[in-house]
Amino acid sequence: MLNKEELKYLKEKQVMLDNYIMESKKIILNEKIIKKKIIAFLVEISEFINEYREFKFWSNKGPSERSIILEELIDCLHFIISLGTDIDFDFSQFSNKIIEANDIDQWSLNVYRKTIIFEQTFEKNSYSDLLDEFLSIMYILDISNDEILQVYNKKNEINFNRQDSGY
Repeated sequence: MLNKEELKYLKEKQVMLDNYIMESKKIILNEKIIKKKIIAFLVEISEFINEYREFKFWSNKGPSERSIILEELIDCLHFIISLGTDIDFDFSQFSNKIIEANDIDQWSLNVYRKTIIFEQTFEKNSYSDLLDEFLSIMYILDISNDEILQVYNKKNEINFNRQDSGY
């Protein structure tokens, strides 16, 4: 599970990207933008779930390659960290309640549910609950902190390059 220092690091990186996007597109953070980020987070969660394919009981095809699954997960991480910064969540105070989920289907439903609760409240407690649930995927898929940080940094660089190329 990501520790406080790693979360603070990710927040710093995300703030730089968010500020770059906001300034270059002349966007001002408001509730409408936060709601768009929530939608983007849900879309990315869905893309991650789609690549993992656990819910597809009708299919014999297994999950996508780990690198693809991790990249989709990192897209989610970008948005969830961004949402935390939008509500001034103090990542140094995050308590990491360990949720030892072992069922990705239940995890998926829990993340959707907690995202909707956060959208209705914009409260730090509901965000913290969502972040706890989201990060529990690291246990389910046995993802290391180093994997997360490495893929995040790579994708963060790609995201800056996309902004520079008119994405």
